[in-house]
Amino acid sequence: MLFLSFFYLICSTKDLACKTHRGGHRSVFSLLLRYELHFRALGSPGDPDNYNITTTAATALRLENLTPNTQYVIYVTATTDKGESRPSETLLAWTDPAYPAFVEAPTVHPINLIVEGGKMTVLCIAMGSPPPTVSLYISGVLIHQDETRHMVTVVQNVTRDMREISCYADNGYGTPMQASRTITISRRPRIKARERVPVPEGTSATLQCAVDAWPEPSLVWWQDPEGRVPVIHGGNYAIKTETNQVRNTARPLSSRPPS
Repeated sequence: MLFLSFFYLICSTKDLACKTHRGGHRSVFSLLLRYELHFRALGSPGDPDNYNITTTAATALRLENLTPNTQYVIYVTATTDKGESRPSETLLAWTDPAYPAFVEAPTVHPINLIVEGGKMTVLCIAMGSPPPTVSLYISGVLIHQDETRHMVTVVQNVTRDMREISCYADNGYGTPMQASRTITISRRPRIKARERVPVPEGTSATLQCAVDAWPEPSLVWWQDPEGRVPVIHGGNYAIKTETNQVRNTARPLSSRPPS
């Protein structure tokens, strides 16, 4: 015989990953065998004898783009240059039902100490059938994307603006899901202020500077940059600090009333 004495077919119904196994006595012509996998969905319109056919020389084959929650009829034949075997036993297999994607809030490591210029690891966990496409966004920028249920991404050279971490999942069924987390990045102070503030003599002057840092920094006004004489609240000077909890930005305000 030019074909194997029997076939049996193993299928898992993620996308129907099917594997044909050879049994019985091995033929000297076995390397010339090619397999034809015949499959169709039960209840589909058209001729019930009209099968989709996939030809392969491998003993494992994955069927893609099948309809979820559908029963398929599958059988295998083997061919050589001498002809085609009789069909194998018929297999009935169900594909998995479709479930909309769901994604958990991202997990970030290290938990309490993410340092500017360092690295962090972000874990996105999603569920759904078929498996969803998971995307990692940091402050609105796409960082990594993969078709998986468990995606780990290592982010190098963390910058201070990487505060919003979002995991997004979509499998084509239902509404795409997104879960986000806001993180705090430890960073050295960055000061932004006007170098010159023109003020008429004898009037009040308001000086402002914005400081971006975390942990929250100590803020001091200096009257003499060379002698480093601090400005003390009281008398002619009123100093006020406003803290923006979202950006961790402090704004010291110094006001000098007219004499």
